[in-house]
Amino acid sequence: MAKFCSIADVKTYLNMDPTRAYTGYDTRIAALIELSTNEIQTFCNRSFLRGEYVEYISLPESRRNHKIWLKERAVQASPALSLKIDYGPSPSWNIVSPVPPDLYRVDAEKGVVTLMFATAHAVDAAQITYTAGYPEIAGIVEVPAPVKLACALQTSANLERLLASDFVTGK
Repeated sequence: MAKFCSIADVKTYLNMDPTRAYTGYDTRIAALIELSTNEIQTFCNRSFLRGEYVEYISLPESRRNHKIWLKERAVQASPALSLKIDYGPSPSWNIVSPVPPDLYRVDAEKGVVTLMFATAHAVDAAQITYTAGYPEIAGIVEVPAPVKLACALQTSANLERLLASDFVTGK
């Protein structure tokens, strides 16, 4: 499973020597990093892992510059985002028309697609296929620094709770 920080990151945060092996602690820290990574993704209600995503969005008749907020962030430029409009009743995807890339703008970091045209009354929905997320290198996802710090902080808090419960139970 991919993680947002390494054992060395957590040890550095805890002012421990990141190069020294701490018997018993390294295994616990590794398990707690996975737990913290899952907690962060659950709290943020998104995945930070790079992958291809498909979203179906209801499009009310709107004016020009309608904004669509994608669930995932760090939208990749390549492969390009694909936007299709359905002209059928309740998304049937029978009459799908791809939208040329010059008719929408993408803010990759914020995950916002701005339509550069007014949607017609006949438009019911949009299907957006895109690649988003951060690359994984050696099992660590290259997330932004604040997310990496949050993972180290959450892992240290989880470790503190684990050690406190071990002390109380006498382990």
